Amino acid sequence: MTNLKAGSAGDFRSLLERLLQSRATRSAQTANEAVLQGIVEVLLNSPSSTVPELCLVIDGTKRSGQGRFGYVDVFVPKCSGAKDSDQTCIAMELKNVHLYGLFRATSTTNPTHSDYEALREAIITENDATLLAREYKFRSESEATLKTTTLESIMESGKTQLRRYMETIALGKPKTLSASGVIDNRIVIDHGLDDIKGYVIMAIGGARVLVHSMEVIDTTNSYVKALKL
Repeated sequence: MTNLKAGSAGDFRSLLERLLQSRATRSAQTANEAVLQGIVEVLLNSPSSTVPELCLVIDGTKRSGQGRFGYVDVFVPKCSGAKDSDQTCIAMELKNVHLYGLFRATSTTNPTHSDYEALREAIITENDATLLAREYKFRSESEATLKTTTLESIMESGKTQLRRYMETIALGKPKTLSASGVIDNRIVIDHGLDDIKGYVIMAIGGARVLVHSMEVIDTTNSYVKALKL
């Protein structure tokens, strides 16, 4: 956790990769983002202080279902009674890319277990640039169709989304019904000088992890997890 607050995600990335690689290939075929979120929370070694799915009003002028709300996958506020030197909060955007979508982006056949094993081994040895250039097929719920994208595009969309979330968190509580900000009773917001560090974490085929570190945003607020809900 200390390294993440200081802006270094190398150790966390390596630990997450080792854990994912230790799991059976079968579990990586269609594992969803909720599974990744649970693993990340445990690895942070502070499940009692993390706030999953932190609720935000992204655009108070819109209605529910039309872009009004947003949810930060994992938010780690500072600890209650933290020293002035430990005022960094962490916001994480998680992206999970499963083996089935990677395979179907380049083949129309149904993958066998051997196909999954070979693909997973290839992913482990590829460099970051090659991984980001890979194509990925997924189902678009909004368009009710299959679409193909690249891992680089997924990472870029994650960066854009997380930046907006971080800027919204920095606003504190919404001051009016049409304003933006944090509306989650699991967080107590007061005057302070906390800053927000963000990470986009992409798990790929249960074999690799790519992390993008966002630029820190300063705030005029403090963020502490509520003791009682």
